[in-house]
Amino acid sequence: MTKKLSFSLKKPNKHIKVKIHDITKQIIICKKNKQILLNLKSNSIIKKNQINYFIKTIKNSFISLEHGWFIELKLNGIGYKSFYIKNKLILDLGYSNLITYIIPKEISIWNLKTKLFFYSQNKSYLNTIIYQLKKFSLPEAYTGKGVLVNNEIIKLKSKAIR
Repeated sequence: MTKKLSFSLKKPNKHIKVKIHDITKQIIICKKNKQILLNLKSNSIIKKNQINYFIKTIKNSFISLEHGWFIELKLNGIGYKSFYIKNKLILDLGYSNLITYIIPKEISIWNLKTKLFFYSQNKSYLNTIIYQLKKFSLPEAYTGKGVLVNNEIIKLKSKAIR
């Protein structure tokens, strides 16, 4: 049974909370000379992927404090457009109705009709929003139409010749 651990990193004018799996019973976290040290307690058995996940989460948190995260969405298809009004993102993806998605305050958007740029301090939250938007129009294997992330490359299938 895994419990959740939440810690927060503070910097002048910036604050971020991080939730990670609880492996703190086996790891000692100490701060020394502006460094965070992770030490294993004696008789502890931790899988390598747990430690890597823990370290990666901490690194991403520090990067978030410094720079934040950018992701680009490209609307690939004839007539695919986007509009951003107040906190609502309106997508025209070739369906009979427009798709309206309410964007949270933590995410900033720059709209260039067929390209959308998203910015957030929290990487995992940004990724969940992006992939929710991508599910509205997944890339097609034959035409390549759809919502692509960061110039995603799609290997197109060849049409059958009879």
